[in-house]
Amino acid sequence: MSYFRQIHTSIWKDGDFLELTASEKLLFIYFFSNESTTLSGVYEISLRVVSFETKLSLSVIRKYLEKFEQLQKIYYRDGWVFVVNFQKYNRGGDTVKTAIRNEVDNIPDSEIKKIYMGYYHPNIPYTYPIISRVEESRVENSREEGKNPAAAPLDNLSELEVWIGVTGMTAYPSKARDEAPYLIRSLVSQHKDKTIEHCKPYYQEWLKRNYSKTNHGWLDWALAGQIPSRKNGNGKFTNYDKPTATPEEIQKALKGE
Repeated sequence: MSYFRQIHTSIWKDGDFLELTASEKLLFIYFFSNESTTLSGVYEISLRVVSFETKLSLSVIRKYLEKFEQLQKIYYRDGWVFVVNFQKYNRGGDTVKTAIRNEVDNIPDSEIKKIYMGYYHPNIPYTYPIISRVEESRVENSREEGKNPAAAPLDNLSELEVWIGVTGMTAYPSKARDEAPYLIRSLVSQHKDKTIEHCKPYYQEWLKRNYSKTNHGWLDWALAGQIPSRKNGNGKFTNYDKPTATPEEIQKALKGE
């Protein structure tokens, strides 16, 4: 059966794409257009097949995939790939939506499915254990140094691990990529191993107010230790001078107690 995949012309004006080398662009376009692609953008493919069809070495492909993940464009785990914007440029009607749901249902429980669910359905719990690349690297370094990675203190949480633990998203949205890690670092310095527990009420309230998930303003709330009140139901909230509510009081407020 023949398939046709769309590569939007705007890709040639995309800032991240323009910064890629010629061979990086080749691999990037390959993941959008090879015969294994699916409507969901998640599909199984061996890197040896990728190497054979692109004529790029395995080491080069792995290097480029790390870069694509940093750009939050393509993720690869254990033989499965997730092309983030694939659905954006291959939209369709109800038939396509049904086909995508069926594809996703048939994806085995895995880290790549966790990443997909975190991107498209952040409010749907998906509990497959995920280890971030930061954590994976830290564990590997600990093993090389002869240390027990499980013995690492919890207050050594990386900024990304806190972000994942609070939001369920496996990467920073582009709007949060620059500032969020610095804010989280300040929170970790204050709350140590309780950082995720401290931040969750603020993020939950942010979602309840239907504020954008790509906006990290809830981190300001967490740093201040207070959830601002609204103005007359117009969706805006008042400024605050200093924190007045404890995390325990916030938890009770969120539960309606």
